[in-house]
Amino acid sequence: METPSVRVLVVGDSGVGKTALLRSICRSHWDTSSTEKSASLWTTGCDVHVFLTSLGPAGREVFVEFLDVGGHRQYELSRGAFYHDIQGVMFIHDLSNVRSGEHLRNWSRELSNMQRQKGCVVPSTGKEQDFPTLHDLPKLVIGNKKDLVARNYKPKTMGPMGAPEFRTVPCIESSADPLSMEPSGTFDTFLQQTLAFANRGDTGSYNHYNGNNNLRQTNRGGDTDDGRPGSGLAGLSSLAASLPPLSTGSGSARSRWW
Repeated sequence: METPSVRVLVVGDSGVGKTALLRSICRSHWDTSSTEKSASLWTTGCDVHVFLTSLGPAGREVFVEFLDVGGHRQYELSRGAFYHDIQGVMFIHDLSNVRSGEHLRNWSRELSNMQRQKGCVVPSTGKEQDFPTLHDLPKLVIGNKKDLVARNYKPKTMGPMGAPEFRTVPCIESSADPLSMEPSGTFDTFLQQTLAFANRGDTGSYNHYNGNNNLRQTNRGGDTDDGRPGSGLAGLSSLAASLPPLSTGSGSARSRWW
């Protein structure tokens, strides 16, 4: 059976903890040795983490694909290949590194430039008078590594929230190990908004999945043993979870990469 899926782009500087946070959210498991762990958390290209959840009274399953793009400058040209058909964006910065928060404006500009030049970032429903923009796209700012800063820590600058493009964007603080997100419920709300945005071409309710909308259909294929692409939905295993809360379900999920 085909399962609908939506795409959430995850951007932020290299080293802010995007991969560790996403793996924690998706309940991924990796080798606990320091060498393996360190090597696996540096993203080159794009690492896709898949979250399986149930939505609405009918409990229809939906895959949320988190596209974790490499944050280093050397990938600036190549990562644009993954800025396509996005239904939500997560901007992640490091609470212990003020500059990473200030750099979120650069990430916003990068997406804006791609949308302006190619019009490929935000998908259209194909209906008349549907001209989606980055402004319409659900967004979430996450200040990560909360566990590394003192409780009385106050940033010297407003960081991303001082920029006009982020003033109305919800902001939360997080840590990956153990997983913690505050205020609670904001992340769940963001995912629901993302699913609603993807389904906006339907009847207006994200509880309906039939008809012409932007919820892509994904075949649930098997994973290879090491999590690399296999047949069908490559490198993916199920995470049994329900909504709400999305971030506290049990089970496991692996990431796929290319």
